Amino acid sequence: MSLCINPNCQNPDNPDNLLRCQSCGSELLLEGRYRVTRLLSDQGGYGDIYEIRDRSGIAKVLKVLRGCLKSRESCKKALSVYAVNR
Repeated sequence: MSLCINPNCQNPDNPDNLLRCQSCGSELLLEGRYRVTRLLSDQGGYGDIYEIRDRSGIAKVLKVLRGCLKSRESCKKALSVYAVNR
């Protein structure tokens, strides 16, 4: 299973053999290497946390800051708040 992380996607669940989301057309292979396999948390104040796997199956964690998906200015603000709170 590959998940689409486009916030506007209506149906983010996709089979592993696709390169693009069957619902919205967004790329599913991030950086040409990683597939988003499951949502770990959407309860954080600044973003969602996903499990991703590379082609060899090694699991890693991806945090997508919500502000970064809206605008460059929102992304700067989210990153600065995230850096202060770490």
